[in-house]
Amino acid sequence: MARHWVLLVSADPAVLTALEEAMQDTGLHVTTSSGVAHAAAQSKDLRPALIISDSDFKTDETIPFLLVGRRFDGARLHEQVVALTRPLFPVVAAPIAEAAPAPAPAAPSRRRWVLLVSDEPELVAAFEEALSDSGLLLTTARDEAQAAIQARDLNLALTVSRASIPNILKELGAHKRPFQPDSIKWLASRLAAATGRGSL
Repeated sequence: MARHWVLLVSADPAVLTALEEAMQDTGLHVTTSSGVAHAAAQSKDLRPALIISDSDFKTDETIPFLLVGRRFDGARLHEQVVALTRPLFPVVAAPIAEAAPAPAPAAPSRRRWVLLVSDEPELVAAFEEALSDSGLLLTTARDEAQAAIQARDLNLALTVSRASIPNILKELGAHKRPFQPDSIKWLASRLAAATGRGSL
């Protein structure tokens, strides 16, 4: 079954949280970005069915784009998204017609991603800022199920979860408090060095 993504973009963690809540029960897989540069790259690699953002930015014109204000109506946005994406989830009536041949898979992207498994907007934003000059791009998943889906669709250099951060710091011999900004920045730089500086 094809996976249909919605890409949510905002620099405001509270807006991202509200957008995620509005996407519940839409049938779409959610991924988020707190920066338009990362969002543009994610849209190329994931080919989302829809992009929702509180700031305008250039992207593929074939991808529907919804621009929302900081104080949007979540219920109305939910209805709008369901209406826009309804053609993606057709009702199959019997008898079922012979399925068309599946399209050839797209060539793997040369961009290299770090997947952060976390539902904490502050941690996601800290990682995205810390990786901004690393040559790696950050994508996020709110749980292990979403992480497994993204792992199949993206060229991942590394997967990091909140639970794994203290262990990674320990293995690297770093005597740092795990979730302080300087620790996250240091960890991101070490991860980038360990995985090689990818070309964007």
